[in-house]
Amino acid sequence: MTAAPLAQAMWNAGPRMQKEQLGRGRPIPQFAGNEMANLQAYIRSEGLRPSREVKLQALPEPMRGAEVYRRKRCGTCHEGDRGLAPDITYSVLSRTVSEITGVLWNHSYAMSAGMAAQGVPFPHFESTEFADLIAYLYFLGFVGEEGDARQGTAVFAEKGCGSCHQGAADGVPDLREDRALADPVGLAAAMWNHAPQMHSLMAEKSAFWPKFEGDEMRNLAAYLRNQSLPSTGANTVP
Repeated sequence: MTAAPLAQAMWNAGPRMQKEQLGRGRPIPQFAGNEMANLQAYIRSEGLRPSREVKLQALPEPMRGAEVYRRKRCGTCHEGDRGLAPDITYSVLSRTVSEITGVLWNHSYAMSAGMAAQGVPFPHFESTEFADLIAYLYFLGFVGEEGDARQGTAVFAEKGCGSCHQGAADGVPDLREDRALADPVGLAAAMWNHAPQMHSLMAEKSAFWPKFEGDEMRNLAAYLRNQSLPSTGANTVP
């Protein structure tokens, strides 16, 4: 059993297991560091015995995970300014699926009480739902937060972008009309590929090479995306 199905099985059995442990007067175990990952590695090693049939797990799909996130009402606690639970997007960014399982297990007992208080049923996952949800959360972390397009307008002006990239002068594309830049990865690739040409052109114009700090690039990307795609969100998972 791979990490995601094993994590799903442990999550689904959590309430029953915790009730049994409390009924026996035992504390609910907490997992630190790599303990859960090591435990799962041991369980998976047992599943590799020659007598066991090997089944390949279906690839997770972020689009399906977005629907799982909505249907299981994860955002009731883990979204916005509610302050009821941490942003789970940031919780998964630097962790493996096994490590995420440990975090979820450690908080599942408190989560069940908090969800009951909010009128949210404790989620039960089936098929590839858990893997899809993790894929969706990884996707959100990869894309990152949306920038402020209004502040991006100021960045575009302050960095002098318009001196070359407004009106398609000297064969340089107008960034505000390039639909490929609506994709953050497309924007990064375009900037990298055109850096030598930009260096030469800016040297001819005696222009200073712009430096981006803080959220400036994020905001600039939001501004360019708004300009190239008036109906924003076309290339993102809903």
